[in-house]
Amino acid sequence: MGPHFSHNGTPIPSKRDVRTVAPPSPNEAAQEYSHSRMRQSYEQMQRWAVEDSYNRMGERMRREKEGQLVDIYV
Repeated sequence: MGPHFSHNGTPIPSKRDVRTVAPPSPNEAAQEYSHSRMRQSYEQMQRWAVEDSYNRMGERMRREKEGQLVDIYV
């Protein structure tokens, strides 16, 4: 048997080096603002998805009705 694959690479550090990364400041107002922005973005995306779905549904219904009219005339 050959060597284990982990012997051929360098280890990946599991933790960040705390000496080079400053700890985040606990700013409740900034966090709340961020959360409210995320909620607004999510709600806007949901509105767009629903509008797009309704538009596609309307297009399908229109094509179906046009197809029925063509069948009637032919």
